[in-house]
Amino acid sequence: KRDCYINSLSLDPNNAMAWANLAVTIAPGARVSVGQEQFTRRDAIVRALDTDPSLASAWFNLGNSLQRGQFATVGGERVYKDTCYVRALENDRRLAAAWYNLGLCLDRGMVVDYHGREYDAAMCFISAVLVKREFGDAWLKLAIVGPAGKVFCGRRWSAAECAAQAVTLDPSRKDAWTVLARVMRADETVEVSGNRLTHEDVEARAGGPSDHGTTPHRGRSTAVRGEGGRIRDPTKSNSPGLRPLSRRTSSCGSSGSKTPQVLSRSPVTPRDNDGGGMADA
Repeated sequence: KRDCYINSLSLDPNNAMAWANLAVTIAPGARVSVGQEQFTRRDAIVRALDTDPSLASAWFNLGNSLQRGQFATVGGERVYKDTCYVRALENDRRLAAAWYNLGLCLDRGMVVDYHGREYDAAMCFISAVLVKREFGDAWLKLAIVGPAGKVFCGRRWSAAECAAQAVTLDPSRKDAWTVLARVMRADETVEVSGNRLTHEDVEARAGGPSDHGTTPHRGRSTAVRGEGGRIRDPTKSNSPGLRPLSRRTSSCGSSGSKTPQVLSRSPVTPRDNDGGGMADA
């Protein structure tokens, strides 16, 4: 495949799809020769977007290639990790993994602008499950950050019900059982795979007692850059309903958070990995 893309680019160096597909074939840290130049994976993605900024999969892959504090320059503009996921969604709002990754970039209390609306992490994870109901990782992250009484899928959801969805989708996930045990109240019951379970039942499956009714640590801090790579400071917003928040440092894509892998154009339910996931253009 790689030789086909390189041959295509030798005939038309402005073939954005060929650049985007070539990027998928380049291993992290490797380089390939196109004409007289050497290109990394990120170089190829940027060339694709410089030619055609409407490629949602290329924006998604560029976001996955960036680590904390890193940026790429596309069309003369600096873009950061969360910016890339916003741009991907502007071109394909049904890319569930982009909603999920964007949610990972936002710490509690932080928001990003998308089409004039402010999205926090919970809203990003909700958007992911609205696109792909069987997205277990998104349900689990939503349980951790808390749905905050938001209505989606026709009703309000508790954190325990969100975690129960993740467990139902994959009963073998020990981490999902552990989160469910942590977010359940002692007197609460949840339905898992058609069975009504008590907190004691869930604790037994999780492998031991838990601090029930608490929110598990999210394992990461904040990403505060908003659309276009600009710093988004809610303390200076005129939007109604926003509470002043303390300034925090950006750590989008930190070592404590991991990015799901997407191996096809259609979103799939990812497992956390090292952030090297790529989507075919």
